[in-house]
This record gives sequence, C-alpha cells and structure tokens, in this order.
Amino acid sequence: MSCDRYQERELGRLDESAFQAHLKDCDICRERLRQDEAIDELAANLEEVTEPPFLWERIEGALRTEQRRARRRAWVYRVAAVLVVSLGLGALMQQGRGIPEPATGLYTAEALEKVRDREREYAAAIEELEQIAGERMERMDAELAFLYRDKIATIDTQIDRCLQALSGNPANTHIRRYLLLALRDKRETLEEIVQLKL
Repeated sequence: MSCDRYQERELGRLDESAFQAHLKDCDICRERLRQDEAIDELAANLEEVTEPPFLWERIEGALRTEQRRARRRAWVYRVAAVLVVSLGLGALMQQGRGIPEPATGLYTAEALEKVRDREREYAAAIEELEQIAGERMERMDAELAFLYRDKIATIDTQIDRCLQALSGNPANTHIRRYLLLALRDKRETLEEIVQLKL
C-alpha cells in the first residue's frame, strides 16, 4: 500500500492544511512524517564537524606522492620501450637481418684489433659502472629496479650470444657490430641508473 500525498506536500503541490487533514486518515503518511521528524531531531543533535589539523598539508603531500608515482611510471614506460627495442635487436640478430655487412663480411687484422680495443674500453667502463649501478638499484623503488635488472639481463643475453657466435668467427663484421651496439646499450643503461635522482 502506498500514498503519494506526502510526496506532493514535499514538492509543494499540497498545502499544509490539506495535508494535516489527510494525516487523520492515512497511517502511511503519519509514519513517514514521524520518521522525518526523528531524522530532523537526530540531525539537530549532531556535533559540528571540524576539519582535522593539517588536512591541507596531508592532501598536498598525497598529491606530491602521486606526482612522484606518475614520474616513476613514466620511467617504467621508457624502460619498457627500451626493452622492446633491445628484444627486437636481438631478434634481428638471430634472423641475420638488420645492419648490413660490408661486401666481404670480415674485418682485416688491423680493423679487428681496433674493434677489439673498443670492446675492451666498453667492458672496462661497464665493469666500473656495474658496481655503482648495483648500489643505486638497492636504494631505488623495487618495481623500477626490477625493470632495470630485466633490461640489463636482456642486454647480457645479447652480448653472450654475440660472443658465442664470434668464438667461431672473430672477424665477422655483422656480429661485431651487434656486440658493440649491445655493449653501448648496456653502458648507457648503467649510466642512466647512476644519474637517476633517488
């Protein structure tokens, strides 16, 4: 059973004297009126809410934290993009496509020695950077550190594949170029970690 006279009164479509006359015969409207009056009484007895101390400082702090998280997510996306490129480079290397070889595909003895010197320079730079970067990754956000470790592991896999391929054919220019690219990528990644502001 329902009655819409109470709603009509609330909307101003029924004047108060007509509503009071209606209340004498309608239990539903009397009950709704009793409930509303009880709610009004409870509301009148509520204490005024005061904002907690330092509310705005906490809100601003939360906003700054969210901004830092957004910047970290941006870094994560950048690292993920580099991983995708690195994986693509590895796939190209496996399929034998990518950087074109010179006509012979082999380095001369003199050129091979220069390339090996360059590889040794990269290896020395990488060795120093790995120690510093390792310490930095211990202090950085776990998610970001995981992504960097994953990227470095991917690059190390590429380096190992190149070295294995070169063990049987050390003068192969194609593989040497991939090795130099991978070494450069690792050095740049480690430098990026070292330069990060934590």
